[in-house]
Formats: sequence, C-alpha cells, structure tokens
Amino acid sequence: MKILLIETGDARENAYAQCWYTPESGRFTVPLLALPVIAGLTPSNHDIRIVDEKVRDIDFDADCDLVCFSYKTKDANRTYRYAKRFRDRGVPVVLGGVHATNAPDEAQLHADAVVVGEAEGIWSRVLEDAECGALQKRYVAEKGGSLAPGGLPRFDLIENDRYCMHAIQTSKGCLVGCEFCPIFRMHGPVARHKSVQRVREEIDAVRAIDREKVIFFVDEMFCGGQPAYQKELLAEVRRARIDFMCISDFKVISPKYVEDLARSGCRKMSINMPGTCLPEELKAVKAIQRLGIEVWGFFMFGFSFHKPDVFQRVVDFARDAHMKNLTLTVLTPFPNTPAHQVALASGVKIDPDLDRYDQCHVVFQPEAMSARELEDGFHRAWDALEDRIDIEEQTFAPSGRWGRTARRAWGTVALRVENACARLSPAKQPVDLLGIVGRPKVEVSVTTHNAMGGYHAKY
Repeated sequence: MKILLIETGDARENAYAQCWYTPESGRFTVPLLALPVIAGLTPSNHDIRIVDEKVRDIDFDADCDLVCFSYKTKDANRTYRYAKRFRDRGVPVVLGGVHATNAPDEAQLHADAVVVGEAEGIWSRVLEDAECGALQKRYVAEKGGSLAPGGLPRFDLIENDRYCMHAIQTSKGCLVGCEFCPIFRMHGPVARHKSVQRVREEIDAVRAIDREKVIFFVDEMFCGGQPAYQKELLAEVRRARIDFMCISDFKVISPKYVEDLARSGCRKMSINMPGTCLPEELKAVKAIQRLGIEVWGFFMFGFSFHKPDVFQRVVDFARDAHMKNLTLTVLTPFPNTPAHQVALASGVKIDPDLDRYDQCHVVFQPEAMSARELEDGFHRAWDALEDRIDIEEQTFAPSGRWGRTARRAWGTVALRVENACARLSPAKQPVDLLGIVGRPKVEVSVTTHNAMGGYHAKY
C-alpha cells in the first residue's frame, strides 16, 4: 500500500506559534515523533510518506491507498476538512493522536477508523485490516505498552532541514498529572522508558542524518523523572558527546540532577512554571543557569490563585532570571480531560470552538479574574516579553564543549564562594546550590501543585 502519514498544524499562519517557528527560514523548532514511530513499525513492502503541515503543504491529490492523520485539539476542524477531501476521493482515512484519543466519538464522524491511545501496539492490526479493505471503526490500544516494540523511528522520512533540532523520546508518562493536560490520558501517570541501548541507537541514527544538530529529548519529564534511569542514560549520553535539551519540573529537580545534566551536555532545560514566581524559584533558575544550562520558562496563566497582578509578576520574574527563551500559555480545559468534565458538571461556560484551543485564547471563565482580564493580561505579558518568545535559531546551534565546561566549573566555584560570603554576612541571603535547587523540590512544587489541585476542586 501507499500510505500517507500527516501531522496537521497551523504554525505558518498562527501568530502565536512564533515561539516554535521561524518564518525567516521556514524552520520549526523540533519534529513530533508519532508518525516517524508508526513508519518505523510499518513493513518495508509498504510505500510510506510523512508530511508535517507545520513545514510543508499537504498534497490532496497525492497517490495513496491510506491516509492517517495525527492531530491536536486546535487542529481538529482543519483535520476533519482534510479528511473529507481524501474520503471524497475514495481514500480511507484513519484518525489518531491526542485529540482523537480524548474525543473518539467526535473523530469517528470524520473517519473510516479511529485509533484511541498509543498506536505502537495496535498499528499492525490497522495495517492488516486496511490491506483487506476491512478497517474497523475503532481501535483501542492497551495502556502501558512498550515504547520500542519494533524498528527505530523513521527519522529519515522527516524533512530534517526544516527543523532546528533532532527529537528523541526516552520515556512516556508524567508524574505531575495536571488535570487539564490532554496527553495525561494517553500516556498515563506511570513512567515507562526505552532501554539505554535503544536510546543510544536512536542518537546514532539522528546524528547520521545531521551530526551538528542539538538533540531535544521530548519526554513530558526527562527520563520520566526516574533518577536511576536518568543516571544510566546520562552516562551513555556523555559517551556520545552530544548537546541536548530536555523538559523537567521542580517536582524532581535536585542539585545532583542538575549537576549531572550540566556535565552531560544539557544546554537548555524547559521548566513548567505556573506563575507563583517565588524567591526560591528565582534562586533555583539562577543557580541552574550559573552551571551553564539555560532555563526555558513555560508559564501558564489562569489558575485559581492567579489574580490580575500575575502578569506583571511573571514579566518581572523572567527579566530578573535573565531567561532567553519563554513560552506563555493560557490554561485550557481540553475536551474530556478531568478539568473539562468538572467544569461542565459545575455549569462553567466553555467555548466550543476548537480552533481556539491553542492555549493562547481564553475559552473559559477563570476563578479570580474575568475572562477579559485574563485575555488582556496574557497579551500584555506577551508584548512585554516578545523578544524572549521569538525563536532565534542560533540559540540551538552546537556550542564549544570546552567553553561550556569552563563555564560550569566557574559557576560551581562562584556558588560556593557566594555561599561562604553569605554565611559570614547574615544580612545576605545564602546562595547554596543544595539549598536553592533542593528547596523548590519541596516548597515550590508542592505549593504550586497543591494550588493547582485546589483550583481543579473548585473549578
């Protein structure tokens, strides 16, 4: 069969996508991996092609026997329009991904088949049925399956020159479990990971395509937040001598965690920051950056503890922390997530227009401010920090390892000197890496996540 795998997305026309897309070069920050993974599970007798709409137009006249779409909530309506165009030609369409998993009944109205959950364990059945012309209406994957059931992801099918970084996923599952998160239902709360050897094979595969690119480990939380696995993986990463970026959370950050990342080649760390902007958070960010890891702040507005002053507080925090990269979002109760279900049960009005579910539009009534205050405040913060939101490709270019090693060593020494000075001068606040990066693990994470839990309970 000739199979067309499509990732829908509006990055080239959405003004809010500038934190991921560079219009000057037409390059997106990093590719998504769902379709390369599926392609890697497809037998070689099939002719398979991947199209990411974020960087390439879709050819609706393409010669194909089966079309499969992976899409998010904000792209649902455009995906359904696209699906109709192929189905009108007589080409069967399979819908999958995050939104299809959370809203399978809706997706079913626009497809010949819907895949609910992770496709790794069920793709072979879909293929067999498609070859026989007997697609089932719905395929429900078992939860908690293997992340590496077959061959390597088909990185070679990605238009690698259209992305700033390589993407590799070591684990699935998130320990935080935010109730508004659409991915949580798909991947679950228990972290699963690939073997270290498998991750090394994927590292070698992407470096064979472009050795100079930074690798973005796109786990919801790097290594699933599992210290033992991270230690083993980072030892292999040091042997591979790569530059990389990862996503983490104050819930798992510790001094040893950060030090291991720094000496293993981590250049950027994305940290979820719900706008508490506590002094401990600022100290932690500064300490991490002193060790040579730039912190990419992910700020979300709209929690119950957010009042109209949160926007200026975040602006000041980002500037004080000297963050070079930021992503600002609005809390969004995605369809059929726990937050969405509680809102409906409570009579909270939710905007039904899925096109607005890009986390940059207000689609609900927040608790501690009006919807207009949330929208206006979000735009004020965006305008004030736009120079840090815009992507500059050079920030993802590989850097000299010797220079970074020297910076890390100097940062470690400087922190210790500041520690000693602080102990001699009671009026000066200590700058202790153990205290700074260790405290947020307890104080910041528990405070913010408990506040989130209270929000959901009242929502």
